This record gives sequence, C-alpha cells and structure tokens, in this order.
Amino acid sequence: MQDLAGFRVVGVLSFADQDRLAAEIARRFPADPREPRIRDRRAEPSYGYRAVHVIVSLDDVTIEVQVRTLGQHMWADLMERLADRLGRQIRYGDAPAPQAGRSPEAAQIIVGAMMSLSETCELACGHAELPNGLQPPDWREHRPGVPCWSRPGGDPGAIHPRAAAPWQPRH
Repeated sequence: MQDLAGFRVVGVLSFADQDRLAAEIARRFPADPREPRIRDRRAEPSYGYRAVHVIVSLDDVTIEVQVRTLGQHMWADLMERLADRLGRQIRYGDAPAPQAGRSPEAAQIIVGAMMSLSETCELACGHAELPNGLQPPDWREHRPGVPCWSRPGGDPGAIHPRAAAPWQPRH
C-alpha cells in the first residue's frame, strides 16, 4: 500500500456514473506533484475485488479514493468479514485457514462462492453481457417483490432462472 490517506465513495451508481464520478474526482486534483491516476479494478479485478480507484496527491501526500457501487461495497465488506474468520490471505487468492474444528473444504466452498458472487454482481450491474437478451435492472426503479431481471419490454414472465424471486428474510 502506497497511499497515506484515503476514503471511499459508495452509492447506487451505474458503471457510467462510477466512471463519471472517478473522472470528476481526478479533475479536481491538479498534479501535485503527480498526475491523478484512475485504476479500474472492474476491468482488472483482484481476487473478486472490484471498484474504481482514483489515486491523487495533495501537498505531496498520496490519497486513494475508492469509488464503489453498492454491490461492490457489500461484496468487499462481506469478504473482509470472511477474511477475519478464514485468514487475511483469502483476499489475495490463498487458501482459507479456518479455525480449529471447522471444515477446510467448507471454507473453500464459501470462498469460491464469494468469487462467483463477484462475477454475478458485475453481471447484475450491467458490466458484463447478459445471456438471451436479458436486460440489467435499474436498481433506482426496483420495487420490493417485483422481479428484477426481464427481457426487453419488461416482461416479468421471462425471468432469469437464477434470479427467480427476490430474497426475503426469515421471520
């Protein structure tokens, strides 16, 4: 880690919004002494981690600004919590080290599921191409209880099989 300061911006953002926000942050920090840089971790994910990082400097202090969608943030937060229990090394692709008495196989399945979830989150946000003409949801217009995934025209009868019903908490 090379930054001495940092902060995170998290919001209900499309990828286009995320790009615009990162560009605006970079624009507001003149070269002091280095030019601002944007690192797109969506294009180059690191073991499932995705975000856009803006690296700027102010009075010769390097500052990293992480710009995340809500989905990217929730994934990263959950991964940090898992790393607290399964070992910090899982964030860098190494095998989990579960606590004594816990199954290493189960821990590996959980970490594998997190990597798959990272891909699914990007798909849900519209970054990757969806199969069979499905359209990504606009989360700003989503209503609870209404399926998110649909074909053009909003036909709720044509739901992606892995997103059939919204999740509901158990009572």
